[in-house]
Amino acid sequence: MKRFIILFVITISLVSHSSAQGNTKKSIECSVEIMPNYMWHLFALSDLWNNGNSQYYKMFGSTVYQADINYLHNNRSLIAWGNGSTAALTEILFFRPFKNKISSSEYFDYLDCFSKALKNSQWKDFFTRYCPECNQQMTVPKKSDEEIKLFDNIVDIIKQNYSQYKKEVWPEVSQKLNQYGEKIDSYFKNKDIINLWEKELKIPYSREGFYPVLTLANAIDHLPSANNLSVSRNNFGVDIENIDWTIDLIVHEIGVFILFPILDNIQHDTELKTLFNNENNVIYQAFESYIEKKKEDITGKKVVWKGKMHNGATFNFPFFFEYYKKNDKLFDPEQLIRNAIKAYNEEYNNATK
Repeated sequence: MKRFIILFVITISLVSHSSAQGNTKKSIECSVEIMPNYMWHLFALSDLWNNGNSQYYKMFGSTVYQADINYLHNNRSLIAWGNGSTAALTEILFFRPFKNKISSSEYFDYLDCFSKALKNSQWKDFFTRYCPECNQQMTVPKKSDEEIKLFDNIVDIIKQNYSQYKKEVWPEVSQKLNQYGEKIDSYFKNKDIINLWEKELKIPYSREGFYPVLTLANAIDHLPSANNLSVSRNNFGVDIENIDWTIDLIVHEIGVFILFPILDNIQHDTELKTLFNNENNVIYQAFESYIEKKKEDITGKKVVWKGKMHNGATFNFPFFFEYYKKNDKLFDPEQLIRNAIKAYNEEYNNATK
Protein backbone atom coordinates (compact mmCIF):
# COMPACT_ATOMS: atom_id res chain seq x y z
CA MET A 1 0.00 0.00 0.00
CA LYS A 2 1.30 3.41 -0.88
CA ARG A 3 2.42 5.23 2.23
CA PHE A 4 0.54 8.35 3.17
CA ILE A 5 3.15 11.13 2.95
CA ILE A 6 2.98 13.50 5.87
CA LEU A 7 1.02 16.59 4.97
CA PHE A 8 3.07 19.02 6.91
CA VAL A 9 5.00 19.10 10.10
CA ILE A 10 3.53 21.01 13.00
CA THR A 11 5.73 21.04 16.05
CA ILE A 12 4.11 21.60 19.42
CA SER A 13 6.43 24.06 21.08
CA LEU A 14 6.89 23.31 24.74
CA VAL A 15 9.49 25.99 25.25
CA SER A 16 8.48 27.91 28.34
CA HIS A 17 8.83 31.67 28.66
CA SER A 18 10.57 32.71 31.82
CA SER A 19 8.57 34.43 34.51
CA ALA A 20 9.06 35.49 38.07
CA GLN A 21 9.16 32.48 40.36
CA GLY A 22 7.82 32.89 43.85
CA ASN A 23 6.83 30.44 46.53
CA THR A 24 3.27 30.12 45.28
CA LYS A 25 2.32 26.48 44.94
CA LYS A 26 1.47 25.48 41.39
CA SER A 27 -1.51 23.20 41.01
CA ILE A 28 -1.76 19.72 39.52
CA GLU A 29 -5.38 19.12 38.51
CA CYS A 30 -6.80 16.25 36.47
CA SER A 31 -9.53 16.52 33.84
CA VAL A 32 -11.70 13.87 32.16
CA GLU A 33 -12.70 14.70 28.58
CA ILE A 34 -14.72 12.67 26.11
CA MET A 35 -12.87 13.28 22.84
CA PRO A 36 -9.34 12.19 23.85
CA ASN A 37 -10.95 9.15 25.46
CA TYR A 38 -12.94 8.39 22.33
CA MET A 39 -9.89 8.55 20.08
CA TRP A 40 -7.93 6.33 22.45
CA HIS A 41 -10.94 4.00 22.38
CA LEU A 42 -10.54 3.63 18.61
CA PHE A 43 -6.75 3.36 18.84
CA ALA A 44 -6.86 0.64 21.48
CA LEU A 45 -9.57 -1.45 19.85
CA SER A 46 -7.72 -1.24 16.53
CA ASP A 47 -4.51 -2.39 18.24
CA LEU A 48 -2.43 0.31 16.60
CA TRP A 49 0.65 -0.76 18.57
CA ASN A 50 0.24 -4.39 17.60
CA ASN A 51 0.22 -5.68 21.16
CA GLY A 52 -2.42 -8.35 20.62
CA ASN A 53 -5.81 -8.65 22.31
CA SER A 54 -5.99 -6.18 25.18
CA GLN A 55 -8.09 -6.08 28.30
CA TYR A 56 -9.73 -2.97 26.90
CA TYR A 57 -10.72 -4.88 23.76
CA LYS A 58 -12.34 -7.56 25.88
CA MET A 59 -14.38 -4.87 27.62
CA PHE A 60 -15.47 -2.78 24.65
CA GLY A 61 -14.53 -4.56 21.42
CA SER A 62 -18.15 -4.99 20.37
CA THR A 63 -18.81 -1.23 20.35
CA VAL A 64 -16.94 -0.53 17.08
CA TYR A 65 -17.66 -2.10 13.69
CA GLN A 66 -15.16 -4.89 13.05
CA ALA A 67 -14.52 -3.65 9.52
CA ASP A 68 -13.55 -0.27 10.96
CA ILE A 69 -11.24 -1.88 13.51
CA ASN A 70 -9.57 -3.83 10.72
CA TYR A 71 -9.18 -0.73 8.53
CA LEU A 72 -7.52 1.30 11.27
CA HIS A 73 -5.30 -1.61 12.24
CA ASN A 74 -4.18 -2.12 8.64
CA ASN A 75 -3.26 1.57 8.46
CA ARG A 76 -1.72 1.76 11.94
CA SER A 77 1.66 2.86 10.57
CA LEU A 78 0.03 6.19 9.70
CA ILE A 79 -1.24 6.86 13.22
CA ALA A 80 0.76 5.04 15.93
CA TRP A 81 3.48 6.89 17.80
CA GLY A 82 5.86 6.33 20.69
CA ASN A 83 9.21 7.12 22.31
CA GLY A 84 9.77 10.39 20.51
CA SER A 85 8.59 9.18 17.09
CA THR A 86 5.38 10.13 15.31
CA ALA A 87 3.54 8.95 12.19
CA ALA A 88 1.94 10.88 9.32
CA LEU A 89 -1.44 11.40 10.98
CA THR A 90 -0.42 11.43 14.65
CA GLU A 91 -0.39 15.22 14.95
CA ILE A 92 -3.55 15.76 12.92
CA LEU A 93 -5.79 13.22 14.63
CA PHE A 94 -4.63 13.58 18.23
CA PHE A 95 -2.04 16.10 19.34
CA ARG A 96 -3.11 19.22 17.44
CA PRO A 97 -6.85 19.17 18.29
CA PHE A 98 -6.40 18.26 21.97
CA LYS A 99 -4.11 21.13 22.92
CA ASN A 100 -7.28 22.47 24.56
CA LYS A 101 -10.51 20.88 25.66
CA ILE A 102 -12.72 20.30 22.63
CA SER A 103 -16.28 19.07 22.07
CA SER A 104 -17.28 16.39 19.57
CA SER A 105 -18.82 18.91 17.18
CA GLU A 106 -15.69 21.07 17.34
CA TYR A 107 -13.49 18.05 16.68
CA PHE A 108 -15.54 16.95 13.68
CA ASP A 109 -15.51 20.51 12.31
CA TYR A 110 -11.74 20.48 12.68
CA LEU A 111 -11.46 17.24 10.69
CA ASP A 112 -13.79 18.60 8.00
CA CYS A 113 -11.74 21.78 7.71
CA PHE A 114 -8.56 19.76 7.32
CA SER A 115 -10.18 17.47 4.74
CA LYS A 116 -11.39 20.47 2.74
CA ALA A 117 -7.93 22.00 2.71
CA LEU A 118 -6.50 18.65 1.69
CA LYS A 119 -8.81 18.41 -1.31
CA ASN A 120 -8.51 22.02 -2.45
CA SER A 121 -4.86 22.60 -1.53
CA GLN A 122 -6.02 25.81 0.13
CA TRP A 123 -4.70 25.95 3.71
CA LYS A 124 -5.23 29.53 4.83
CA ASP A 125 -8.55 28.89 6.60
CA PHE A 126 -7.21 25.81 8.40
CA PHE A 127 -4.06 27.62 9.51
CA THR A 128 -6.04 30.64 10.70
CA ARG A 129 -8.49 28.57 12.74
CA TYR A 130 -6.33 25.75 14.05
CA CYS A 131 -2.68 26.65 13.64
CA PRO A 132 -2.25 30.42 14.10
CA GLU A 133 1.45 29.96 14.84
CA CYS A 134 1.98 28.35 11.42
CA ASN A 135 3.34 30.29 8.49
CA GLN A 136 0.22 31.45 6.67
CA GLN A 137 2.08 31.29 3.37
CA MET A 138 3.18 27.70 3.94
CA THR A 139 2.93 25.61 0.79
CA VAL A 140 1.61 22.09 1.30
CA PRO A 141 2.23 19.64 -1.55
CA LYS A 142 -0.95 18.46 -3.26
CA LYS A 143 -2.00 14.97 -2.23
CA SER A 144 -3.06 12.16 -4.52
CA ASP A 145 -6.69 11.01 -4.75
CA GLU A 146 -5.67 7.80 -3.00
CA GLU A 147 -4.19 9.66 -0.05
CA ILE A 148 -7.21 11.94 0.24
CA LYS A 149 -9.58 8.97 0.14
CA LEU A 150 -7.62 7.21 2.86
CA PHE A 151 -7.92 10.19 5.19
CA ASP A 152 -11.64 10.58 4.45
CA ASN A 153 -12.20 6.91 5.24
CA ILE A 154 -10.55 7.36 8.64
CA VAL A 155 -12.69 10.44 9.31
CA ASP A 156 -15.84 8.49 8.42
CA ILE A 157 -14.86 5.76 10.87
CA ILE A 158 -14.32 8.34 13.61
CA LYS A 159 -17.71 9.94 13.00
CA GLN A 160 -19.85 6.85 12.57
CA ASN A 161 -18.73 5.12 15.77
CA TYR A 162 -19.00 8.12 18.07
CA SER A 163 -22.69 7.97 19.02
CA GLN A 164 -22.41 4.36 20.20
CA TYR A 165 -19.33 5.23 22.24
CA LYS A 166 -21.08 8.16 23.88
CA LYS A 167 -24.13 6.06 24.71
CA GLU A 168 -22.64 2.70 25.69
CA VAL A 169 -19.04 3.32 26.77
CA TRP A 170 -18.59 6.87 28.01
CA PRO A 171 -20.90 6.64 31.08
CA GLU A 172 -18.83 3.78 32.50
CA VAL A 173 -15.47 5.20 31.47
CA SER A 174 -16.15 8.72 32.72
CA GLN A 175 -17.36 7.45 36.09
CA LYS A 176 -14.20 5.39 36.60
CA LEU A 177 -11.91 8.19 35.48
CA ASN A 178 -13.60 10.87 37.59
CA GLN A 179 -13.17 8.72 40.70
CA TYR A 180 -9.58 8.01 39.71
CA GLY A 181 -8.89 11.70 39.05
CA GLU A 182 -10.19 12.69 42.47
CA LYS A 183 -7.69 10.32 44.09
CA ILE A 184 -4.81 11.76 42.05
CA ASP A 185 -5.85 15.34 42.83
CA SER A 186 -6.06 14.44 46.50
CA TYR A 187 -2.55 12.98 46.43
CA PHE A 188 -1.00 16.11 44.93
CA LYS A 189 -3.06 18.56 46.96
CA ASN A 190 -0.60 18.60 49.87
CA LYS A 191 2.57 18.04 47.84
CA ASP A 192 4.45 20.82 46.08
CA ILE A 193 5.93 18.57 43.39
CA ILE A 194 6.50 21.30 40.81
CA ASN A 195 8.48 23.37 43.29
CA LEU A 196 10.60 20.31 44.18
CA TRP A 197 11.43 19.83 40.50
CA GLU A 198 12.34 23.50 40.12
CA LYS A 199 14.69 23.34 43.07
CA GLU A 200 16.30 20.09 41.96
CA LEU A 201 16.86 21.21 38.37
CA LYS A 202 17.39 24.90 39.13
CA ILE A 203 15.10 25.65 36.18
CA PRO A 204 11.72 27.42 36.54
CA TYR A 205 8.37 26.06 35.42
CA SER A 206 6.64 29.23 34.27
CA ARG A 207 3.08 27.90 33.90
CA GLU A 208 0.45 28.22 36.61
CA GLY A 209 -0.08 24.50 36.86
CA PHE A 210 0.18 21.07 35.29
CA TYR A 211 -3.01 19.47 33.96
CA PRO A 212 -3.24 15.70 33.37
CA VAL A 213 -5.97 14.69 30.88
CA LEU A 214 -6.96 11.15 31.85
CA THR A 215 -7.89 8.40 29.41
CA LEU A 216 -8.79 4.78 30.16
CA ALA A 217 -7.53 3.00 27.06
CA ASN A 218 -3.80 2.38 26.89
CA ALA A 219 -1.21 1.45 24.29
CA ILE A 220 0.07 -1.26 26.66
CA ASP A 221 -2.14 -3.10 29.15
CA HIS A 222 -1.45 -2.35 32.80
CA LEU A 223 1.16 0.34 32.10
CA PRO A 224 0.32 4.05 32.19
CA SER A 225 1.27 6.15 29.17
CA ALA A 226 1.93 9.88 28.70
CA ASN A 227 1.51 12.17 25.70
CA ASN A 228 2.38 15.89 25.66
CA LEU A 229 -0.55 17.99 24.40
CA SER A 230 0.55 21.55 25.15
CA VAL A 231 2.80 23.59 27.43
CA SER A 232 0.80 22.53 30.50
CA ARG A 233 -1.53 19.68 29.37
CA ASN A 234 -0.46 16.06 29.23
CA ASN A 235 -2.60 13.05 28.36
CA PHE A 236 -2.19 10.08 30.70
CA GLY A 237 -3.52 6.65 29.87
CA VAL A 238 -4.12 5.20 33.31
CA ASP A 239 -3.99 1.83 34.97
CA ILE A 240 -7.13 1.75 37.10
CA GLU A 241 -5.75 -1.04 39.27
CA ASN A 242 -2.48 0.71 40.17
CA ILE A 243 -2.77 4.41 40.86
CA ASP A 244 0.83 4.62 42.12
CA TRP A 245 2.18 3.97 38.62
CA THR A 246 0.14 6.83 37.18
CA ILE A 247 1.21 9.18 39.97
CA ASP A 248 4.87 8.26 39.37
CA LEU A 249 4.44 8.97 35.66
CA ILE A 250 2.82 12.35 36.34
CA VAL A 251 5.79 13.29 38.54
CA HIS A 252 8.12 12.13 35.75
CA GLU A 253 6.32 14.16 33.07
CA ILE A 254 6.47 17.36 35.08
CA GLY A 255 10.23 16.99 34.94
CA VAL A 256 10.01 16.39 31.20
CA PHE A 257 8.01 19.58 30.70
CA ILE A 258 10.53 21.66 32.65
CA LEU A 259 13.48 20.17 30.76
CA PHE A 260 11.88 20.06 27.31
CA PRO A 261 13.79 23.10 25.98
CA ILE A 262 17.01 21.20 26.75
CA LEU A 263 15.78 18.12 24.88
CA ASP A 264 14.81 20.35 21.97
CA ASN A 265 18.30 21.86 21.89
CA ILE A 266 19.96 18.46 21.96
CA GLN A 267 17.73 16.97 19.29
CA HIS A 268 18.60 19.81 16.93
CA ASP A 269 22.33 19.46 17.55
CA THR A 270 23.83 18.25 14.27
CA GLU A 271 26.67 16.48 16.09
CA LEU A 272 24.26 14.37 18.13
CA LYS A 273 21.43 14.02 15.63
CA THR A 274 22.70 10.80 14.10
CA LEU A 275 22.82 9.26 17.56
CA PHE A 276 19.21 10.22 18.15
CA ASN A 277 18.19 8.56 14.91
CA ASN A 278 20.09 5.35 15.41
CA GLU A 279 18.39 2.10 16.41
CA ASN A 280 19.04 2.60 20.12
CA ASN A 281 17.52 6.09 20.25
CA VAL A 282 20.38 7.25 22.45
CA ILE A 283 19.24 10.84 23.07
CA TYR A 284 15.80 9.68 24.13
CA GLN A 285 17.29 7.09 26.47
CA ALA A 286 19.67 9.60 28.02
CA PHE A 287 16.98 12.24 28.52
CA GLU A 288 14.38 9.89 30.00
CA SER A 289 16.97 8.24 32.22
CA TYR A 290 18.02 11.63 33.55
CA ILE A 291 14.41 12.45 34.40
CA GLU A 292 14.04 9.12 36.19
CA LYS A 293 17.27 9.70 38.12
CA LYS A 294 16.06 13.13 39.25
CA LYS A 295 12.64 11.77 40.10
CA GLU A 296 14.37 9.23 42.32
CA ASP A 297 16.24 12.07 44.06
CA ILE A 298 13.00 14.00 44.60
CA THR A 299 10.76 11.15 45.75
CA GLY A 300 13.24 8.77 47.32
CA LYS A 301 11.75 5.88 45.31
CA LYS A 302 14.33 3.63 43.68
CA VAL A 303 14.02 3.10 39.93
CA VAL A 304 14.45 -0.54 38.94
CA TRP A 305 12.43 -0.74 35.71
CA LYS A 306 14.14 -1.56 32.43
CA GLY A 307 11.45 -1.46 29.79
CA LYS A 308 10.98 -2.05 26.09
CA MET A 309 11.05 0.90 23.74
CA HIS A 310 8.72 1.37 20.76
CA ASN A 311 11.40 0.24 18.29
CA GLY A 312 12.31 -2.92 20.18
CA ALA A 313 15.38 -1.61 22.00
CA THR A 314 15.49 -1.15 25.77
CA PHE A 315 16.32 1.67 28.12
CA ASN A 316 19.83 1.23 29.49
CA PHE A 317 19.03 2.82 32.83
CA PRO A 318 22.02 1.24 34.66
CA PHE A 319 24.56 2.89 32.35
CA PHE A 320 22.99 6.34 32.48
CA PHE A 321 22.21 6.22 36.20
CA GLU A 322 25.81 5.36 36.99
CA TYR A 323 27.07 8.16 34.76
CA TYR A 324 24.71 10.72 36.28
CA LYS A 325 25.56 9.70 39.84
CA LYS A 326 29.27 10.21 39.17
CA ASN A 327 28.98 13.49 37.26
CA ASP A 328 25.76 15.15 38.45
CA LYS A 329 27.51 17.89 40.45
CA LEU A 330 30.00 18.74 37.71
CA PHE A 331 27.74 19.99 34.94
CA ASP A 332 24.41 21.68 34.35
CA PRO A 333 21.59 19.36 33.11
CA GLU A 334 22.08 20.02 29.39
CA GLN A 335 25.84 19.50 29.39
CA LEU A 336 25.49 16.45 31.61
CA ILE A 337 23.03 14.80 29.22
CA ARG A 338 25.19 15.68 26.21
CA ASN A 339 28.21 14.11 27.90
CA ALA A 340 26.24 11.01 28.82
CA ILE A 341 25.13 10.56 25.20
CA LYS A 342 28.72 10.74 23.97
CA ALA A 343 29.92 8.38 26.69
CA TYR A 344 27.20 5.85 25.91
CA ASN A 345 27.92 6.06 22.21
CA GLU A 346 31.61 5.37 22.82
CA GLU A 347 30.72 2.43 25.05
CA TYR A 348 28.24 1.08 22.53
CA ASN A 349 30.62 1.44 19.59
CA ASN A 350 33.45 -0.25 21.48
CA ALA A 351 31.17 -3.13 22.43
CA THR A 352 30.13 -3.72 18.82
CA LYS A 353 33.62 -3.60 17.32
